[in-house]
Amino acid sequence: MRRMRAACLGLIGLGFSALLAVHGACAQDANQGANQGANQGANQGANQDADHGDTAPAPDPALIFRDYLQAAHDGDPQAQGRVGDMYARGEGVDQDLRKARLWDEHAAEAGVAAAQAALGELYELGQGGDVDYGAARVWYERAADQGNGGAMYSLGVMYDKGEGVSSDTNRASQYYREGAERGDADAQYALGMMYARGDGVARDDQVATGWIYRAAKQGLDNAQYELGLRYLTGHGAVLNDASAFNWFLRAAQQGDTDAEYQLSQMYANGRGVVRDTLRAYAWAFLSASAGNKSAQSYIVAVQGSLTQAEKAGAINMADGLIATAAPK
Repeated sequence: MRRMRAACLGLIGLGFSALLAVHGACAQDANQGANQGANQGANQGANQDADHGDTAPAPDPALIFRDYLQAAHDGDPQAQGRVGDMYARGEGVDQDLRKARLWDEHAAEAGVAAAQAALGELYELGQGGDVDYGAARVWYERAADQGNGGAMYSLGVMYDKGEGVSSDTNRASQYYREGAERGDADAQYALGMMYARGDGVARDDQVATGWIYRAAKQGLDNAQYELGLRYLTGHGAVLNDASAFNWFLRAAQQGDTDAEYQLSQMYANGRGVVRDTLRAYAWAFLSASAGNKSAQSYIVAVQGSLTQAEKAGAINMADGLIATAAPK
């Protein structure tokens, strides 16, 4: 599970820290029930597939890795970069950041822009070896020279934070803009937030919203949450509760705990959606169980306004919300 859930009815009346800290037999029963349901569903699905006889087997990541590795040993730079990526992700092979760095170096030296950007990140974060901001910047610059938007964003971050260079918001905004114009969602969001703050550019809330919207449309959860806030408050966008709800929902479905809390409050107050105290509690529970302090306070504050059965039902509802809610 993405994060720990407390599902025991006997815990519902406690403060939130106790709610998460205590685990009883009823939680085990709930897990057993969930596992049985999952097993039954899997068996039913397997039987249906067998009846239809037309379901193609999923590709085996280990076999894919083996094929790329052979091509990489044969000297294919693109395959070398892909092997580095798979080692970094632990995809089809055990994660090994040292080997990821080695294979990315081969591909980067051969001029593969994606591998150059990936190698820059490994150096920047100290993954697979020591942190080396100088090497990170060199590889990001090489990738950026080939038009890699992600590398442009990463250079913006280095200048924004002063990582291995003097902090320079003007240069940061320039790199963010280059990456944003190349379609990189992180760069679009970062540029939007610079316009929102007036860092390195003249402050302009309308332009900020435009870039944030582009990033949100690409699925970046931070941007989706920020866009939801703008519609909710009317700051940099026309006040629109329904749009705010929609963008918070998209972010929440990716596990954004702040968006989960905002959804709980929209359900609690009937803003952009029909008022529903149980769904308000469920979304707050998701957020609170991941450590959101505002959500935790809300859970404790409404303890007395719901019956034990209502709270139990809301907690049981919580795990299904992200899976069943579909953004429009």
